[in-house]
Amino acid sequence: MRELFRVPRWALLVGLPLLALAALMGVWAVDNYMHQGRVARNVSVAGETVGGMEDHELIERIDEIAERVSRTPILIETADGSSEWTAGELGVAVDTAATFDAVKDLGTASSPLTWFATLNGTSKVEVSLTVDLDQAREVLQATDVLRTEPVEPTIETDGGSLTIIRGLPGQGIDIEDVIEKLPAAVDRGGNPIVVQADLEIVPTRLEVSALEPAVAETNAVLARQITVSVNEYATPIPAEMMAGWYRSEVTDEGAVIELDVEAIQPDLEELMGPGATGSGIAAFDIVGGAVEIVSSDGGTVCCAPNAPYVVLRAMNRGLTDVTHALPTRPAVPREGVEELEALGVVEMVSSFTTFHPCCQSRVTNIQRFADIMHGALILPGESLSLNEFVGRRTRENGFVAGGFISRGVLVEDIGGGVSQFATTIFNTAFFAGLDFDTYQAHSIYFSRYPYGREATISFPVPDLKIHNSTEYGVLIWTSYTPTSITVDMYSTKHIDVVAEEPRTTFQADCRRATTRRIRTYPDEREVIDSVFAVYRPEEGLNCDGSVSDPSLTSTTTTSVPEATGPATTTPPPTTPPPTTPPPTTATAPTTGG
Repeated sequence: MRELFRVPRWALLVGLPLLALAALMGVWAVDNYMHQGRVARNVSVAGETVGGMEDHELIERIDEIAERVSRTPILIETADGSSEWTAGELGVAVDTAATFDAVKDLGTASSPLTWFATLNGTSKVEVSLTVDLDQAREVLQATDVLRTEPVEPTIETDGGSLTIIRGLPGQGIDIEDVIEKLPAAVDRGGNPIVVQADLEIVPTRLEVSALEPAVAETNAVLARQITVSVNEYATPIPAEMMAGWYRSEVTDEGAVIELDVEAIQPDLEELMGPGATGSGIAAFDIVGGAVEIVSSDGGTVCCAPNAPYVVLRAMNRGLTDVTHALPTRPAVPREGVEELEALGVVEMVSSFTTFHPCCQSRVTNIQRFADIMHGALILPGESLSLNEFVGRRTRENGFVAGGFISRGVLVEDIGGGVSQFATTIFNTAFFAGLDFDTYQAHSIYFSRYPYGREATISFPVPDLKIHNSTEYGVLIWTSYTPTSITVDMYSTKHIDVVAEEPRTTFQADCRRATTRRIRTYPDEREVIDSVFAVYRPEEGLNCDGSVSDPSLTSTTTTSVPEATGPATTTPPPTTPPPTTPPPTTATAPTTGG
Protein backbone atom coordinates (compact mmCIF):
# COMPACT_ATOMS: atom_id res chain seq x y z
CA MET A 1 0.00 0.00 0.00
CA ARG A 2 1.22 3.45 -0.79
CA GLU A 3 1.86 5.79 2.24
CA LEU A 4 -0.79 8.51 2.59
CA PHE A 5 1.46 10.86 4.75
CA ARG A 6 5.16 10.84 5.53
CA VAL A 7 6.74 13.02 8.25
CA PRO A 8 10.20 14.21 7.42
CA ARG A 9 12.99 13.03 9.70
CA TRP A 10 14.04 16.55 10.49
CA ALA A 11 10.50 17.34 11.71
CA LEU A 12 10.63 14.45 14.11
CA LEU A 13 13.98 15.56 15.42
CA VAL A 14 12.64 19.03 16.09
CA GLY A 15 9.05 18.26 17.03
CA LEU A 16 9.53 15.57 19.65
CA PRO A 17 11.61 17.75 22.03
CA LEU A 18 9.17 20.60 21.56
CA LEU A 19 6.34 18.24 22.32
CA ALA A 20 8.12 17.05 25.48
CA LEU A 21 8.82 20.63 26.57
CA ALA A 22 5.22 21.56 26.02
CA ALA A 23 4.11 18.60 28.10
CA LEU A 24 6.58 19.61 30.85
CA MET A 25 5.31 23.18 30.76
CA GLY A 26 1.78 21.93 31.07
CA VAL A 27 2.58 19.73 34.05
CA TRP A 28 4.51 22.65 35.67
CA ALA A 29 1.59 25.01 35.08
CA VAL A 30 -0.90 22.59 36.60
CA ASP A 31 1.37 21.76 39.60
CA ASN A 32 2.27 25.41 40.12
CA TYR A 33 -1.41 26.32 40.15
CA MET A 34 -2.15 23.59 42.68
CA HIS A 35 0.73 24.73 44.92
CA GLN A 36 0.20 28.47 44.47
CA GLY A 37 1.67 30.40 47.48
CA ARG A 38 3.21 27.28 49.02
CA VAL A 39 6.84 26.30 49.42
CA ALA A 40 7.89 23.93 46.67
CA ARG A 41 8.60 20.26 47.23
CA ASN A 42 11.82 18.98 48.85
CA VAL A 43 12.87 22.24 50.55
CA SER A 44 14.43 22.06 54.07
CA VAL A 45 15.54 24.55 56.73
CA ALA A 46 18.06 23.54 59.38
CA GLY A 47 17.44 19.89 58.44
CA GLU A 48 13.64 20.13 58.68
CA THR A 49 11.45 19.72 55.57
CA VAL A 50 9.21 22.70 54.84
CA GLY A 51 8.17 21.80 51.27
CA GLY A 52 4.50 22.36 50.51
CA MET A 53 3.93 24.57 53.57
CA GLU A 54 1.77 27.66 53.52
CA ASP A 55 3.20 30.90 54.91
CA HIS A 56 1.73 30.56 58.42
CA GLU A 57 2.99 26.97 58.66
CA LEU A 58 6.46 28.05 57.55
CA ILE A 59 6.54 30.84 60.17
CA GLU A 60 5.53 28.41 62.94
CA ARG A 61 8.27 25.96 61.87
CA ILE A 62 10.93 28.69 61.81
CA ASP A 63 9.81 29.82 65.33
CA GLU A 64 10.25 26.24 66.57
CA ILE A 65 13.74 26.15 65.04
CA ALA A 66 14.53 29.51 66.71
CA GLU A 67 13.49 28.14 70.12
CA ARG A 68 15.70 25.10 69.63
CA VAL A 69 18.65 27.25 68.56
CA SER A 70 18.26 29.46 71.68
CA ARG A 71 18.86 26.35 73.81
CA THR A 72 21.97 25.31 71.90
CA PRO A 73 24.98 25.24 74.27
CA ILE A 74 27.95 27.51 73.60
CA LEU A 75 31.13 26.27 75.24
CA ILE A 76 33.89 28.77 75.99
CA GLU A 77 37.18 26.95 76.42
CA THR A 78 40.44 28.22 77.92
CA ALA A 79 43.75 26.64 78.82
CA ASP A 80 42.57 26.42 82.45
CA GLY A 81 39.05 25.09 81.90
CA SER A 82 35.74 25.77 80.23
CA SER A 83 32.27 27.06 80.94
CA GLU A 84 28.96 26.80 79.15
CA TRP A 85 26.05 29.12 78.39
CA THR A 86 23.08 28.76 76.06
CA ALA A 87 22.99 30.62 72.77
CA GLY A 88 20.03 32.63 74.03
CA GLU A 89 21.93 33.74 77.13
CA LEU A 90 24.76 35.07 74.94
CA GLY A 91 22.41 36.93 72.58
CA VAL A 92 22.52 34.43 69.68
CA ALA A 93 19.11 34.30 67.95
CA VAL A 94 17.47 33.24 64.66
CA ASP A 95 16.46 36.11 62.38
CA THR A 96 12.96 34.80 61.63
CA ALA A 97 12.11 37.33 58.93
CA ALA A 98 15.36 36.86 56.99
CA THR A 99 15.09 33.06 57.16
CA PHE A 100 11.48 33.23 55.93
CA ASP A 101 12.50 35.39 52.97
CA ALA A 102 15.36 33.02 52.09
CA VAL A 103 12.99 30.05 52.01
CA LYS A 104 10.47 31.90 49.85
CA ASP A 105 13.21 33.04 47.45
CA LEU A 106 14.76 29.57 47.05
CA GLY A 107 11.94 27.27 47.82
CA THR A 108 8.99 28.30 45.56
CA ALA A 109 8.35 26.84 42.10
CA SER A 110 8.60 30.23 40.38
CA SER A 111 9.93 28.76 37.08
CA PRO A 112 9.78 25.36 35.30
CA LEU A 113 13.50 24.86 35.81
CA THR A 114 13.31 25.61 39.58
CA TRP A 115 10.30 23.36 39.81
CA PHE A 116 12.05 20.61 37.86
CA ALA A 117 15.11 20.90 40.13
CA THR A 118 12.94 20.29 43.19
CA LEU A 119 11.80 17.01 41.68
CA ASN A 120 15.32 15.60 41.56
CA GLY A 121 16.89 16.84 44.86
CA THR A 122 16.49 18.84 48.09
CA SER A 123 16.95 22.58 48.28
CA LYS A 124 18.59 23.42 51.65
CA VAL A 125 18.18 26.85 53.24
CA GLU A 126 20.41 27.89 56.18
CA VAL A 127 18.83 29.81 59.04
CA SER A 128 19.88 33.43 59.37
CA LEU A 129 21.46 34.10 62.79
CA THR A 130 22.09 37.34 64.65
CA VAL A 131 24.44 37.95 67.60
CA ASP A 132 23.68 40.66 70.15
CA LEU A 133 27.29 41.47 71.07
CA ASP A 134 26.29 43.92 73.79
CA GLN A 135 24.23 41.21 75.55
CA ALA A 136 27.08 38.72 75.24
CA ARG A 137 29.51 41.26 76.68
CA GLU A 138 27.15 42.06 79.58
CA VAL A 139 26.70 38.36 80.45
CA LEU A 140 30.41 37.58 80.35
CA GLN A 141 31.35 40.65 82.39
CA ALA A 142 28.79 39.81 85.08
CA THR A 143 30.05 36.28 85.73
CA ASP A 144 33.00 35.16 87.80
CA VAL A 145 33.26 31.84 85.97
CA LEU A 146 36.73 31.32 84.48
CA ARG A 147 37.94 34.30 86.48
CA THR A 148 40.23 34.63 89.47
CA GLU A 149 39.74 37.97 91.20
CA PRO A 150 42.82 39.95 92.14
CA VAL A 151 43.73 40.33 95.81
CA GLU A 152 43.98 43.98 96.65
CA PRO A 153 46.72 45.36 98.90
CA THR A 154 45.61 45.33 102.54
CA ILE A 155 46.86 46.00 106.05
CA GLU A 156 47.79 43.89 109.04
CA THR A 157 48.79 44.68 112.59
CA ASP A 158 52.43 44.59 113.58
CA GLY A 159 52.50 45.12 117.32
CA GLY A 160 50.89 48.48 117.92
CA SER A 161 51.01 49.72 114.32
CA LEU A 162 49.83 48.84 110.82
CA THR A 163 51.85 47.49 107.89
CA ILE A 164 50.89 46.98 104.22
CA ILE A 165 50.52 43.57 102.55
CA ARG A 166 51.04 43.59 98.79
CA GLY A 167 48.21 42.46 96.50
CA LEU A 168 48.15 39.70 93.88
CA PRO A 169 46.83 40.00 90.30
CA GLY A 170 44.08 37.71 89.06
CA GLN A 171 43.24 36.32 85.64
CA GLY A 172 40.14 35.85 83.50
CA ILE A 173 38.91 35.32 79.97
CA ASP A 174 39.59 38.04 77.43
CA ILE A 175 35.97 39.11 76.98
CA GLU A 176 36.58 41.21 73.88
CA ASP A 177 38.42 38.28 72.31
CA VAL A 178 35.39 36.06 72.92
CA ILE A 179 33.03 38.70 71.51
CA GLU A 180 35.16 38.96 68.38
CA LYS A 181 35.19 35.17 67.83
CA LEU A 182 31.54 34.50 68.68
CA PRO A 183 29.88 35.33 65.29
CA ALA A 184 32.27 33.07 63.33
CA ALA A 185 31.80 30.24 65.84
CA VAL A 186 28.02 30.55 65.51
CA ASP A 187 28.31 30.43 61.71
CA ARG A 188 30.34 27.21 61.95
CA GLY A 189 27.60 25.74 64.09
CA GLY A 190 27.89 22.59 66.18
CA ASN A 191 26.31 21.26 69.31
CA PRO A 192 27.82 22.64 71.39
CA ILE A 193 29.20 25.67 69.60
CA VAL A 194 32.82 25.98 70.75
CA VAL A 195 34.70 29.25 71.22
CA GLN A 196 38.40 29.16 72.10
CA ALA A 197 39.17 32.02 74.52
CA ASP A 198 42.46 33.54 75.64
CA LEU A 199 43.20 34.41 79.28
CA GLU A 200 44.38 37.82 80.40
CA ILE A 201 45.85 39.23 83.60
CA VAL A 202 43.39 41.04 85.85
CA PRO A 203 45.41 43.69 87.73
CA THR A 204 44.68 44.95 91.23
CA ARG A 205 42.76 48.17 91.40
CA LEU A 206 45.31 49.68 93.79
CA GLU A 207 49.02 50.03 94.05
CA VAL A 208 50.73 49.71 97.42
CA SER A 209 51.54 53.39 97.29
CA ALA A 210 47.83 54.22 97.47
CA LEU A 211 47.68 52.90 101.06
CA GLU A 212 50.85 54.44 102.38
CA PRO A 213 49.47 57.91 103.37
CA ALA A 214 46.47 56.43 105.21
CA VAL A 215 48.65 53.91 107.05
CA ALA A 216 51.04 56.64 108.17
CA GLU A 217 48.14 58.77 109.45
CA THR A 218 46.61 55.81 111.31
CA ASN A 219 49.90 54.87 112.95
CA ALA A 220 50.13 58.42 114.27
CA VAL A 221 46.73 57.95 115.96
CA LEU A 222 47.77 54.57 117.40
CA ALA A 223 50.78 56.21 119.01
CA ARG A 224 48.45 58.14 121.32
CA GLN A 225 47.72 56.43 124.63
CA ILE A 226 44.04 56.55 125.57
CA THR A 227 43.05 55.79 129.18
CA VAL A 228 39.50 54.66 130.00
CA SER A 229 37.64 53.76 133.17
CA VAL A 230 34.59 51.80 134.33
CA ASN A 231 33.34 52.45 137.84
CA GLU A 232 36.56 52.63 139.93
CA TYR A 233 38.79 50.75 137.46
CA ALA A 234 41.00 52.63 134.94
CA THR A 235 43.52 51.37 132.37
CA PRO A 236 45.12 52.49 129.09
CA ILE A 237 43.91 50.80 125.88
CA PRO A 238 46.80 48.77 124.42
CA ALA A 239 47.94 50.01 120.99
CA GLU A 240 47.84 46.38 119.75
CA MET A 241 44.11 46.27 120.59
CA MET A 242 43.36 49.55 118.84
CA ALA A 243 45.32 48.48 115.74
CA GLY A 244 43.04 45.45 115.44
CA TRP A 245 40.03 47.73 114.97
CA TYR A 246 41.19 49.00 111.58
CA ARG A 247 40.23 47.59 108.17
CA SER A 248 41.28 48.62 104.66
CA GLU A 249 38.70 49.01 101.92
CA VAL A 250 39.01 49.61 98.19
CA THR A 251 36.55 52.04 96.63
CA ASP A 252 36.20 53.61 93.20
CA GLU A 253 37.98 56.67 94.56
CA GLY A 254 40.90 54.68 95.96
CA ALA A 255 41.90 53.05 99.24
CA VAL A 256 40.57 53.99 102.65
CA ILE A 257 41.34 52.73 106.15
CA GLU A 258 38.30 52.64 108.41
CA LEU A 259 37.55 51.72 111.99
CA ASP A 260 35.38 48.65 112.48
CA VAL A 261 33.19 50.06 115.25
CA GLU A 262 31.58 46.68 115.94
CA ALA A 263 35.02 45.25 116.83
CA ILE A 264 35.55 47.84 119.58
CA GLN A 265 32.73 46.83 121.94
CA PRO A 266 33.80 43.21 122.66
CA ASP A 267 37.43 44.29 123.16
CA LEU A 268 36.41 46.97 125.65
CA GLU A 269 34.22 44.52 127.59
CA GLU A 270 37.13 42.09 127.93
CA LEU A 271 39.61 44.84 128.83
CA MET A 272 37.34 46.45 131.44
CA GLY A 273 36.15 43.23 133.07
CA PRO A 274 37.82 44.09 136.43
CA GLY A 275 35.62 47.21 136.65
CA ALA A 276 32.37 45.21 136.99
CA THR A 277 30.38 45.83 140.19
CA GLY A 278 27.92 42.96 139.84
CA SER A 279 27.24 39.69 138.08
CA GLY A 280 23.48 39.32 138.50
CA ILE A 281 21.09 37.55 136.22
CA ALA A 282 18.90 39.33 133.69
CA ALA A 283 15.57 40.60 135.01
CA PHE A 284 12.68 42.68 133.74
CA ASP A 285 11.97 46.18 135.01
CA ILE A 286 9.20 48.63 134.14
CA VAL A 287 10.41 52.21 133.81
CA GLY A 288 7.85 54.84 132.91
CA GLY A 289 5.54 52.13 131.59
CA ALA A 290 8.22 50.71 129.28
CA VAL A 291 9.78 47.25 129.62
CA GLU A 292 13.54 47.18 130.26
CA ILE A 293 16.01 44.38 131.02
CA VAL A 294 18.29 45.03 134.00
CA SER A 295 20.62 43.23 136.39
CA SER A 296 18.91 41.51 139.29
CA ASP A 297 21.59 42.75 141.73
CA GLY A 298 21.81 46.29 140.32
CA GLY A 299 25.47 45.90 139.33
CA THR A 300 27.03 47.44 136.21
CA VAL A 301 29.72 46.37 133.75
CA CYS A 302 31.33 47.65 130.58
CA CYS A 303 29.83 48.71 128.34
CA ALA A 304 26.75 50.50 127.03
CA PRO A 305 26.37 50.52 123.23
CA ASN A 306 27.73 54.07 122.89
CA ALA A 307 31.04 53.24 124.61
CA PRO A 308 32.97 52.82 121.29
CA TYR A 309 32.13 56.41 120.33
CA VAL A 310 33.64 57.72 123.56
CA VAL A 311 36.88 55.98 122.60
CA LEU A 312 36.74 57.17 118.98
CA ARG A 313 36.34 60.79 120.03
CA ALA A 314 39.30 60.50 122.36
CA MET A 315 41.46 58.92 119.63
CA ASN A 316 40.54 61.45 116.96
CA ARG A 317 41.07 64.45 119.24
CA GLY A 318 44.23 63.12 120.80
CA LEU A 319 42.85 63.47 124.33
CA THR A 320 45.63 61.58 126.12
CA ASP A 321 45.87 63.66 129.29
CA VAL A 322 42.50 62.66 130.79
CA THR A 323 40.75 59.44 131.77
CA HIS A 324 37.62 58.77 129.75
CA ALA A 325 34.74 57.21 131.70
CA LEU A 326 32.95 54.59 129.63
CA PRO A 327 29.16 54.25 129.92
CA THR A 328 28.07 51.03 131.60
CA ARG A 329 25.23 48.56 131.21
CA PRO A 330 23.47 46.26 133.71
CA ALA A 331 25.69 43.42 134.87
CA VAL A 332 23.90 40.59 133.10
CA PRO A 333 25.18 37.99 130.65
CA ARG A 334 24.17 38.75 127.08
CA GLU A 335 22.74 35.25 126.79
CA GLY A 336 20.37 36.06 129.64
CA VAL A 337 19.27 39.25 127.93
CA GLU A 338 18.62 37.37 124.69
CA GLU A 339 16.56 34.75 126.52
CA LEU A 340 14.33 37.42 128.06
CA GLU A 341 14.03 39.31 124.78
CA ALA A 342 12.85 36.10 123.10
CA LEU A 343 9.84 35.94 125.45
CA GLY A 344 8.18 38.90 123.77
CA VAL A 345 7.46 40.83 126.98
CA VAL A 346 7.22 44.24 125.36
CA GLU A 347 3.98 46.00 126.39
CA MET A 348 1.16 46.09 128.91
CA VAL A 349 -1.62 43.73 127.87
CA SER A 350 -3.94 44.01 130.88
CA SER A 351 -4.39 45.92 134.14
CA PHE A 352 -6.89 45.69 136.99
CA THR A 353 -7.39 47.61 140.22
CA THR A 354 -9.55 46.93 143.26
CA PHE A 355 -10.10 49.29 146.17
CA HIS A 356 -10.22 48.99 149.97
CA PRO A 357 -10.36 51.23 153.05
CA CYS A 358 -7.04 52.57 154.27
CA CYS A 359 -4.92 51.34 157.06
CA GLN A 360 -6.57 48.05 158.05
CA SER A 361 -4.42 45.06 159.00
CA ARG A 362 -5.69 43.20 155.92
CA VAL A 363 -4.10 45.94 153.79
CA THR A 364 -0.71 44.99 155.22
CA ASN A 365 -1.28 41.42 154.02
CA ILE A 366 -2.47 42.52 150.58
CA GLN A 367 0.59 44.68 150.07
CA ARG A 368 2.98 42.03 151.40
CA PHE A 369 1.47 39.48 149.02
CA ALA A 370 1.83 41.99 146.16
CA ASP A 371 5.50 42.60 147.02
CA ILE A 372 6.27 38.87 146.82
CA MET A 373 4.39 38.51 143.50
CA HIS A 374 6.05 41.59 142.01
CA GLY A 375 8.09 40.59 138.92
CA ALA A 376 6.81 37.01 138.72
CA LEU A 377 7.07 35.54 135.22
CA ILE A 378 4.82 32.93 133.61
CA LEU A 379 6.62 31.26 130.72
CA PRO A 380 4.73 30.18 127.59
CA GLY A 381 2.79 26.98 128.21
CA GLU A 382 3.43 27.04 131.98
CA SER A 383 1.26 27.76 135.03
CA LEU A 384 1.71 29.87 138.17
CA SER A 385 0.26 28.75 141.51
CA LEU A 386 -0.11 31.67 143.91
CA ASN A 387 0.17 29.38 146.93
CA GLU A 388 3.32 27.71 145.65
CA PHE A 389 4.91 31.04 144.68
CA VAL A 390 4.15 32.92 147.93
CA GLY A 391 4.05 30.03 150.39
CA ARG A 392 2.26 29.87 153.73
CA ARG A 393 1.37 33.26 155.19
CA THR A 394 3.24 33.57 158.49
CA ARG A 395 4.35 36.36 160.81
CA GLU A 396 7.98 35.50 159.95
CA ASN A 397 7.14 36.14 156.30
CA GLY A 398 5.69 39.59 157.05
CA PHE A 399 1.97 38.78 157.35
CA VAL A 400 -0.38 39.82 160.16
CA ALA A 401 -3.83 38.78 161.37
CA GLY A 402 -6.73 39.78 159.13
CA GLY A 403 -10.26 38.77 158.22
CA PHE A 404 -11.14 35.86 155.96
CA ILE A 405 -14.07 33.48 155.37
CA SER A 406 -14.07 30.08 157.04
CA ARG A 407 -17.06 27.76 156.50
CA GLY A 408 -19.17 30.70 155.47
CA VAL A 409 -18.25 32.85 158.47
CA LEU A 410 -15.88 35.84 158.67
CA VAL A 411 -13.02 35.13 161.10
CA GLU A 412 -9.52 36.45 161.84
CA ASP A 413 -6.27 34.63 160.97
CA ILE A 414 -2.69 35.34 159.87
CA GLY A 415 -2.70 36.47 156.24
CA GLY A 416 -6.40 37.29 156.13
CA GLY A 417 -7.42 39.64 153.35
CA VAL A 418 -5.04 38.38 150.63
CA SER A 419 -8.02 37.19 148.61
CA GLN A 420 -8.34 40.79 147.43
CA PHE A 421 -5.01 40.35 145.70
CA ALA A 422 -6.26 37.03 144.28
CA THR A 423 -9.37 38.74 142.87
CA THR A 424 -7.28 41.55 141.38
CA ILE A 425 -4.79 39.25 139.61
CA PHE A 426 -7.67 36.95 138.59
CA ASN A 427 -9.28 39.79 136.66
CA THR A 428 -5.97 40.91 135.17
CA ALA A 429 -5.36 37.37 133.87
CA PHE A 430 -8.98 37.13 132.70
CA PHE A 431 -8.60 40.23 130.49
CA ALA A 432 -5.08 39.21 129.38
CA GLY A 433 -6.69 36.15 127.81
CA LEU A 434 -4.99 33.64 130.11
CA ASP A 435 -6.56 30.42 131.40
CA PHE A 436 -7.15 29.10 134.92
CA ASP A 437 -6.09 25.63 136.01
CA THR A 438 -7.99 26.14 139.26
CA TYR A 439 -9.78 28.97 141.06
CA GLN A 440 -12.55 29.47 143.62
CA ALA A 441 -14.77 32.49 144.19
CA HIS A 442 -15.75 33.87 147.59
CA SER A 443 -18.87 32.29 149.06
CA ILE A 444 -20.02 35.73 150.28
CA TYR A 445 -20.32 38.64 147.86
CA PHE A 446 -18.30 41.81 148.63
CA SER A 447 -19.17 44.96 146.71
CA ARG A 448 -15.49 45.83 146.20
CA TYR A 449 -15.19 42.89 143.73
CA PRO A 450 -16.77 42.41 140.28
CA TYR A 451 -19.94 40.38 140.72
CA GLY A 452 -19.28 36.74 139.77
CA ARG A 453 -15.77 37.43 138.46
CA GLU A 454 -13.46 37.03 141.45
CA ALA A 455 -11.29 34.58 143.35
CA THR A 456 -10.36 33.71 146.90
CA ILE A 457 -7.28 31.99 148.29
CA SER A 458 -6.14 30.25 151.46
CA PHE A 459 -3.32 27.87 152.28
CA PRO A 460 -3.02 25.16 151.07
CA VAL A 461 -6.47 25.34 149.43
CA PRO A 462 -8.24 26.96 147.76
CA ASP A 463 -5.51 28.01 145.34
CA LEU A 464 -5.47 30.25 142.28
CA LYS A 465 -3.44 28.74 139.46
CA ILE A 466 -3.05 30.77 136.24
CA HIS A 467 -2.05 29.07 132.98
CA ASN A 468 -0.24 30.92 130.17
CA SER A 469 -1.56 29.32 126.99
CA THR A 470 0.05 31.97 124.73
CA GLU A 471 3.38 31.81 122.89
CA TYR A 472 4.77 34.78 124.86
CA GLY A 473 6.00 35.24 128.40
CA VAL A 474 3.78 37.10 130.88
CA LEU A 475 5.32 39.49 133.43
CA ILE A 476 3.32 40.30 136.59
CA TRP A 477 3.87 43.84 137.89
CA THR A 478 2.19 44.99 141.11
CA SER A 479 1.66 48.41 142.66
CA TYR A 480 -0.54 49.82 145.41
CA THR A 481 -1.70 52.93 147.22
CA PRO A 482 -3.12 53.15 150.76
CA THR A 483 -6.58 52.46 149.31
CA SER A 484 -6.01 50.28 146.21
CA ILE A 485 -4.11 47.34 144.76
CA THR A 486 -3.21 47.11 141.03
CA VAL A 487 -1.87 44.18 139.04
CA ASP A 488 -0.50 44.79 135.54
CA MET A 489 0.53 42.11 133.07
CA TYR A 490 3.11 42.67 130.32
CA SER A 491 3.49 40.50 127.23
CA THR A 492 2.75 40.88 123.50
CA LYS A 493 -0.77 42.11 122.83
CA HIS A 494 -2.47 39.77 120.37
CA ILE A 495 -5.85 38.84 121.86
CA ASP A 496 -9.00 40.92 122.20
CA VAL A 497 -11.17 40.04 125.21
CA VAL A 498 -14.81 40.90 125.76
CA ALA A 499 -16.65 40.04 128.99
CA GLU A 500 -20.42 39.76 128.88
CA GLU A 501 -22.65 40.89 131.71
CA PRO A 502 -22.95 38.19 134.40
CA ARG A 503 -26.00 35.93 134.24
CA THR A 504 -27.60 34.86 137.53
CA THR A 505 -29.21 31.48 138.14
CA PHE A 506 -30.16 29.80 141.43
CA GLN A 507 -28.80 26.82 143.31
CA ALA A 508 -31.37 26.45 146.07
CA ASP A 509 -31.03 29.66 148.12
CA CYS A 510 -27.62 30.48 146.62
CA ARG A 511 -27.02 32.69 143.59
CA ARG A 512 -24.76 31.40 140.80
CA ALA A 513 -23.26 34.25 138.72
CA THR A 514 -21.76 33.17 135.36
CA THR A 515 -19.69 35.49 133.15
CA ARG A 516 -18.95 34.53 129.55
CA ARG A 517 -15.63 35.59 128.03
CA ILE A 518 -15.06 35.95 124.26
CA ARG A 519 -11.43 35.86 123.13
CA THR A 520 -10.62 36.87 119.53
CA TYR A 521 -7.23 35.94 118.05
CA PRO A 522 -5.30 37.53 115.15
CA ASP A 523 -6.61 34.86 112.76
CA GLU A 524 -10.16 35.99 113.74
CA ARG A 525 -10.75 32.74 115.62
CA GLU A 526 -13.12 33.18 118.57
CA VAL A 527 -12.84 31.16 121.78
CA ILE A 528 -15.61 31.34 124.38
CA ASP A 529 -15.40 30.20 127.99
CA SER A 530 -16.86 31.31 131.32
CA VAL A 531 -16.12 31.85 134.99
CA PHE A 532 -18.60 31.70 137.86
CA ALA A 533 -19.18 32.27 141.54
CA VAL A 534 -21.74 30.79 143.95
CA TYR A 535 -22.87 33.16 146.73
CA ARG A 536 -24.54 32.14 150.02
CA PRO A 537 -27.93 33.62 150.86
CA GLU A 538 -26.14 35.28 153.80
CA GLU A 539 -23.17 34.79 156.08
CA GLY A 540 -23.28 31.50 157.99
CA LEU A 541 -25.96 29.81 155.85
CA ASN A 542 -25.64 27.08 153.28
CA CYS A 543 -27.61 27.07 150.04
CA ASP A 544 -30.34 24.93 151.62
CA GLY A 545 -30.77 27.48 154.41
CA SER A 546 -29.03 25.36 157.05
CA VAL A 547 -26.28 26.72 159.33
CA SER A 548 -22.76 26.32 157.90
CA ASP A 549 -21.11 23.09 159.07
CA PRO A 550 -17.49 23.69 160.17
CA SER A 551 -16.66 20.04 159.49
CA LEU A 552 -17.16 20.41 155.71
CA THR A 553 -13.98 20.43 153.66
CA SER A 554 -13.37 23.20 151.19
CA THR A 555 -14.03 22.61 147.49
CA THR A 556 -12.09 23.86 144.52
CA THR A 557 -13.65 24.66 141.17
CA THR A 558 -12.17 25.26 137.75
CA SER A 559 -13.27 27.30 134.75
CA VAL A 560 -15.68 25.63 132.36
CA PRO A 561 -14.38 26.22 128.80
CA GLU A 562 -16.79 26.21 125.91
CA ALA A 563 -13.83 26.25 123.49
CA THR A 564 -10.10 26.78 123.86
CA GLY A 565 -7.80 29.65 123.52
CA PRO A 566 -5.96 33.43 125.54
CA ALA A 567 -6.31 39.52 125.68
CA THR A 568 -6.55 42.71 126.99
CA THR A 569 -8.55 45.46 128.49
CA THR A 570 -8.87 47.33 131.74
CA PRO A 571 -12.40 46.89 133.11
CA PRO A 572 -13.98 49.04 135.83
CA PRO A 573 -12.88 48.05 139.33
CA THR A 574 -16.24 46.81 140.60
CA THR A 575 -19.65 45.70 139.35
CA PRO A 576 -22.69 45.83 141.66
CA PRO A 577 -24.62 42.57 142.18
CA PRO A 578 -28.04 42.14 140.65
CA THR A 579 -30.97 42.58 142.99
CA THR A 580 -32.56 39.20 142.29
CA PRO A 581 -34.08 37.23 145.16
CA PRO A 582 -32.10 34.33 146.54
CA PRO A 583 -32.69 30.89 145.17
CA THR A 584 -33.00 26.14 145.14
CA THR A 585 -30.14 23.68 146.15
CA ALA A 586 -26.34 23.40 146.10
CA THR A 587 -23.34 23.80 148.36
CA ALA A 588 -21.43 27.09 148.48
CA PRO A 589 -17.62 27.24 148.77
CA THR A 590 -16.51 27.31 152.37
CA THR A 591 -13.07 28.88 152.79
CA GLY A 592 -11.17 31.95 151.58
CA GLY A 593 -9.06 34.86 152.69
